[in-house]
Amino acid sequence: MADVDELIIELVESGRKATEEELARIVRQVAQAPLASRTIRPPRWWREALIRRGEAAPTRVSAAEFHLRRRIDVEEQWPAGTTLAQYESDLRRVCVHLSARVWTYEYFSEPCVGILAPSHVQGPPGARPFLFVAYSALYGRLSTGYQARGPEAIFDESYQNLTQHR
Repeated sequence: MADVDELIIELVESGRKATEEELARIVRQVAQAPLASRTIRPPRWWREALIRRGEAAPTRVSAAEFHLRRRIDVEEQWPAGTTLAQYESDLRRVCVHLSARVWTYEYFSEPCVGILAPSHVQGPPGARPFLFVAYSALYGRLSTGYQARGPEAIFDESYQNLTQHR
């Protein structure tokens, strides 16, 4: 595991394109990585939105749970009732999609891999044509996943040393 994360860091720092064998190892790593599980203090805007809807507003929540709730409640990209296991399964499907595109980049000094593939999650009002999965080589975890219109809607000036590998 650590050797793949080290490879990702090297690719981000050098800007070098991965070989097919390296890319296969990276995609396998991302497809098997767990969701970020650290406990976070959710943003005030989210807690206030929950209170306005009459829901309990937790002061602490797992990063994975926050990202899923944001995708359901705020962005309406996943249907209500989607579980963490379903969300994680949806993100894993992106990694193994035959037409998945793969990037390495630095996001706020964190070396990452991003994988984008056509979305299979359709129906909610916020559904988009593609699903994007972000993986942190620093933590060895899936950071997040969300729907997007395409790479141009994802990558902005916050993404440094961006290299598309496929």
